[in-house]
Amino acid sequence: MLGLGLLAVLVVLALAAVFRDVTGARFAAPGPGDAPAPTELALEVPADRSPVLDVSVPGEIRTPLRPERAVALTFDDGPDPVWTPLLLDLLAEEGVTATFFVVGERVRQHPEIVERMLDEGHLVANHTYTHPELSRLPAWQARFQLSLTNVALARTGITSKVLRPPYSGSPAAVTDAQLEMFQASGHLVVLTDRVVRDWQDHPVDTLLADALPADPTSTDGYIVTFHDGGGTDRSRTVETTARLIDELRDRGFLFVDVATYVGLDPADAIDQPSLAQRLASPMLGLIALIGAGVLGWVGIAATIMLALGVARTVIVTVLAIVDVRTERRRREQARLLLRKKAPAVSILVPAYNEEAGIVDAVRSLARSDYPSFEIVVIDDGSTDRTAELARAIVPAELGLGDDDLRVISQDNAGKAEALNTGIDAARHGIVVLIDGDTVFEPGTLRALVEPLMVDGGIGGVGGTVVVGNRDGMIGRWQHLEYVIACGVERRMFDQLGCVMCVPGAVGAYRTAVLRRVGGVPTNTLAEDTDLTIAVQRVGYSIGFAPEARAWTEAPSSLRAFWRQRTRWTYGTYQAIWKNRGAMLEPGPGGRLGRFAFPYTVLFSLVYAALGPFIDLYGLIAIARGDWLTLALVWGGFTVLSLLQALVAFVLQRERPTALWALPLQQLLLRPVLAAIAISSLRSAVTGDRLRWQKLPRSGLAAVAADLRDGPDPRVVDLTDSDLEEVAR
Repeated sequence: MLGLGLLAVLVVLALAAVFRDVTGARFAAPGPGDAPAPTELALEVPADRSPVLDVSVPGEIRTPLRPERAVALTFDDGPDPVWTPLLLDLLAEEGVTATFFVVGERVRQHPEIVERMLDEGHLVANHTYTHPELSRLPAWQARFQLSLTNVALARTGITSKVLRPPYSGSPAAVTDAQLEMFQASGHLVVLTDRVVRDWQDHPVDTLLADALPADPTSTDGYIVTFHDGGGTDRSRTVETTARLIDELRDRGFLFVDVATYVGLDPADAIDQPSLAQRLASPMLGLIALIGAGVLGWVGIAATIMLALGVARTVIVTVLAIVDVRTERRRREQARLLLRKKAPAVSILVPAYNEEAGIVDAVRSLARSDYPSFEIVVIDDGSTDRTAELARAIVPAELGLGDDDLRVISQDNAGKAEALNTGIDAARHGIVVLIDGDTVFEPGTLRALVEPLMVDGGIGGVGGTVVVGNRDGMIGRWQHLEYVIACGVERRMFDQLGCVMCVPGAVGAYRTAVLRRVGGVPTNTLAEDTDLTIAVQRVGYSIGFAPEARAWTEAPSSLRAFWRQRTRWTYGTYQAIWKNRGAMLEPGPGGRLGRFAFPYTVLFSLVYAALGPFIDLYGLIAIARGDWLTLALVWGGFTVLSLLQALVAFVLQRERPTALWALPLQQLLLRPVLAAIAISSLRSAVTGDRLRWQKLPRSGLAAVAADLRDGPDPRVVDLTDSDLEEVAR
């Protein structure tokens, strides 16, 4: 049990100290007078009382009387390896006892100086671990600052019961919130009467005037504060201290530590460290070293992410807007050609256990406004009623001829083989691919064919996938992803002539091109990406038809999302590695290999893996109270993402009502995407084999698409409850 307890202590300390700046502001040591004025004053100490707060009795704050002709000489912000030893030499020579309020981080770095302080009879007290303004920290951080300093002091054999909070030199600078924290911590809080401005470039005479009583005739005792650390030059501090000792001795004053000053035995002001503190203290050095390194890497990763994000947003958005103009000209040309003659199309619908959506998929195809097409359903060994339902469809009831709808059954061999069966059976020169759970809008088929009519060099065309089940949070997040991917990224690839993937749910190819490349590849999990690459490597370009919209049902659970995205990501890495030779080729394949491949790896792997560092850096900034960093890094990154998403929603003519979920998506989904990217890369490198995963379907995407038919079918937002009601 002791071992487990010690391990728990060390783990907690490690986690805290790894991000040592999380617990407060970075070390800086301006004088107490530089602190911002509090919003409310906590208490006033009468003139005959010392600025020492005794909070040992719950609910009561006592201030001791001032002693006659006693001076408590105190030093803040050390120990410093240069100036503190010089001050200790001076005090030893003069036979003066002082109190050193030490910063825990500096104690960790220079414990030998603290040991000398103790050996020479000085009192060592707590000045927090990183010198933050405690009133600006949550209570748990303030307490942690004090406890971690005592862990550092444990290496010297003591812990301290005496505290001086940074930036709170006088009682008037202490807030009620601080008083509550002091009451809970049980420390003796020592403030000050006179603060020497030795952090500023003043002559010694000015500093001496700061240290001496305002009334030269006064015999009241008082507390004076110098600073032995936190600055580059404390030579004037040493000189001023020497002159102050001489001056006050001439006036009959006695120098004491703060415990003696308030009538306590100095031994009562310190305590023996606990076993856990003793064991944890030596670890602080290693933990702080690791923490500084980790924090540095977090900052570097966040900076890289921000730089990549800015570059990506600008480039992708500009090229997407340019592509809109190109696409409009292409569509105008295609419409003229299609009015003269529309080539017949074969629509291939591979299906495995798609009884929830197969009928709706076929019906949506039958409603297409395209004049000539056939539908081929390939049942890939389904174990449900997929084949039965497909064969039960009466073509005439859908306005189709008897030969316009065929159902082919085969033993289960996977989607790629099912598509190849369909390609072999296709009767026409253009093949359209659609998933068995997908629903086409009436104009989708025409939009897919248009680019093929305009340019004979285009071998395939991808459309826009629309998420139907977007009421749940996971569905809404995927809706955002799909709109951004189609609205700006795919337009960018289209403008550069290197579209990476024709979606399996909505794509069209020239049949001759598919047969030339040997059909749909069967040796990768991302067969749609692999096929898109293969078409470009034989010299054909890939087009993008944003108006070709297909509704699909996205995974509705995190488990299903993980399985789908792992397969996609793994398959994409497979396809890139398989086709790595494209980087050295001319033509469309070369453009794909030299731009799309590096871009995909950079942003699907490196960018995704670094994504959580933006959020981690933001959390660190929140914990440190560094709101400027939070605004610049996390806030800036979020604003960039929102701007890019807004452009995508406008270009895709989608209502931007879902954009409110984007910051939440980035905060919660980024770690998941990072884990998927790393896991998929590991599987690809180690040769692990993943298999196809069949996601559960409810058919709600089809219902959503049906309800959206009308004057503007893209601007209606439905909830899952709406869809379920219509389905019933």
